[in-house]
Amino acid sequence: MTILKQQLLVAENILLEQFKLTSAYRNPNTNGSIKEDFIRNEICQRLPTGVAFGKGEIVDSLSHKTGEHDLVGYDRNFASIFQCFGAHSTFFAESVFSCIEVKSRFDNSAIVDCAAKFSALATLERFYTPTNLSIQKKRIIGVGGFDERMSFQTRGQTGDIPRVVTAVIAFSSSAHSTIDQQIRAANLDADVVCVLGVGAWIREWNRNNFKFLPNTLQPAYYSFVAFLDELMASHLTRHLFARVRLLDTYI
Repeated sequence: MTILKQQLLVAENILLEQFKLTSAYRNPNTNGSIKEDFIRNEICQRLPTGVAFGKGEIVDSLSHKTGEHDLVGYDRNFASIFQCFGAHSTFFAESVFSCIEVKSRFDNSAIVDCAAKFSALATLERFYTPTNLSIQKKRIIGVGGFDERMSFQTRGQTGDIPRVVTAVIAFSSSAHSTIDQQIRAANLDADVVCVLGVGAWIREWNRNNFKFLPNTLQPAYYSFVAFLDELMASHLTRHLFARVRLLDTYI
């Protein structure tokens, strides 16, 4: 086992121990917020500093809104936040890299809830204009940038802007042998599902299938972090070439 895998296995075990401590809080909202804080603080240490995580809903310039997402990964360096109320924020659709739902138990009701939230995310539209860097790159080498305003839905894989990464992380689950069927039955549009101590389900591209990686093969949390890092890396790069211009887009 590599050093990184060993480190993330330790982190996974710490998260599971922290989860046990939350049983002292009977209020479900308090209990859920504490779990989200555990995950947010842990993930923020692992991913590039250009990605920040908040909690709240996402809005587009056509006034579409999602419901509240547990963790919203957004562009820390270049993006504004629509509004903030303490720990809750509203994010511009163009600035969002990922949405992560945190669950105490990953069972059928949790899958249905996540499916509804990710379906709302898919209705958003994002509008981008090229930066000067994009225009120059297109002009000089002919590839890698774009030279006109683009619009497309959040979950669409169109142009140079990757789709928003969707993920679920849970502290426990129902029998993992039935989770594949439950995911497909609910049409869960997730890229990765992680159940700490059990394993990770990774979406197989171009198919509505998930590959299960049990914890005995490699730590579930390692699979989760590695996959998030891989998928969000393209967002960090592409945001050098495409920006939302708020005055043009939201007014």
